[in-house]
Amino acid sequence: MTCCISLAVFLGQLTFLAARADDKDEIASATKSYEVANAKAEQTLLAAFEKAEDNLRKSTFKAEVKQTQLELLKGEKHAFQDHGYYPWSARMRPALIEFLRARGATVRTLERVYDNAINDQTKAKNDVLANELIAKKKEALKPVLIGTWELTGTSWKGSWTCKLFSNGHYSDPFGKAVWTFDKGIMILTQPELGFPNNTKLLKWTIRENGLELDEMGNNGASSVGKLENSAQIP
Repeated sequence: MTCCISLAVFLGQLTFLAARADDKDEIASATKSYEVANAKAEQTLLAAFEKAEDNLRKSTFKAEVKQTQLELLKGEKHAFQDHGYYPWSARMRPALIEFLRARGATVRTLERVYDNAINDQTKAKNDVLANELIAKKKEALKPVLIGTWELTGTSWKGSWTCKLFSNGHYSDPFGKAVWTFDKGIMILTQPELGFPNNTKLLKWTIRENGLELDEMGNNGASSVGKLENSAQIP
């Protein structure tokens, strides 16, 4: 009987080690693909900056207008390269939307691999390893600040600061407030009592320069906003 129990334990340990090795290999492979895909998305966005600048130089705008807009593009490019801040100007929006889609796809893929590994270890009652994987997942997919906006009420008295994070959340990177962006319009939503359907919804119309916006809430309140990324630069 003792021999049978020992054999069962031994086989169980082998199964555990094999599963752990499989998960480790799959996560390593997915992480490498994630890094490569992110690097490609960043290079594609940087190439879009170059194309936008080139198109602007060849345009029929007046020289003064060209220089003003070139300075804007250069500022957005440096902010992205040096600090990871996203460009919101009209010229960069198509490229930014593609960047967001590409980034979203890479995040979902790596997240799925981690979730599968965590679920496998949980089912196998390997809770220590499952929690180690949870911690690694959080570190691998840690959100970063991608923009800060300062808003001032126009139909109400007051102001507020909105920090946007790379995982589609705002204010709190792990909270319930989320944002989406498409064609110059940003929609921010969060659960909040007293608003229609108990959901606070803010619609941001970002102006062409990418530095200013107009906000309208689903409670009728309006605000204006300015990009304040410079406040985050040492």
